[in-house]
Amino acid sequence: MKNLHDMKKALLIFFILSFGMTIAQPRGILLENITWIEAEQVLTPETIVVIPLGAAAKEHGPHLLLKNDFILAEYLKERVLNESKVLMAPTINY
Repeated sequence: MKNLHDMKKALLIFFILSFGMTIAQPRGILLENITWIEAEQVLTPETIVVIPLGAAAKEHGPHLLLKNDFILAEYLKERVLNESKVLMAPTINY
């Protein structure tokens, strides 16, 4: 019985921690998710604007997807958005 109780307790802690991580608010702002009125207030001379860049169709050899660079740009976009107070522009694909 004790092992089952410990396992339930561990699962509950895991789910609480997992849920807490997914609802954390990003520190940055996605430009495409705000209105022009909000953008006008946020865009100041001090605002850092990040423009992610990644090819959506570029050959890397037979082992990688053509959109590998775009996937990396999207991943890094989320990391920067969650860690920094920046205004994040939509990813430009070339």
